[in-house]
Amino acid sequence: MIKDLKDRLKSHRPYIPPLEGVGFEYGFNSKQMNSWVKYWAEEYPFAAREQLFNKYPQFKTNIQGLDIHFIRVKPEVPAGVQTVPLLLLHGWPGSVREFDAAIPLLTAVSKDRDFALELIVPSLPGYGFSSVCLSF
Repeated sequence: MIKDLKDRLKSHRPYIPPLEGVGFEYGFNSKQMNSWVKYWAEEYPFAAREQLFNKYPQFKTNIQGLDIHFIRVKPEVPAGVQTVPLLLLHGWPGSVREFDAAIPLLTAVSKDRDFALELIVPSLPGYGFSSVCLSF
């Protein structure tokens, strides 16, 4: 998949040159797009990003005809500690990645509490790997 993406980025059609000296004043600047495409094709740390994305268990379920992607983090708890589910929802625009730093803090088992949080973090319809809702 990554090789395919890199190949596509490297084989794109040339962009129309922008007007000189106007930046983004009259629309998108194709010189900037060229630098971003070059970065993605040659420099982007795909392996490191893949490790980050796979840090937590990910699943898909079907809810009313939509495939919904979600992260589920269930802490290992000692006997006598209750697990309480907590649903975390990202905003617009956003993604489940917004919670990467909070997940270990929220799922940490503490001696001060008789419960631990199990997190369910779905990608809203149309985001991440969740299907787009086409009708109501």
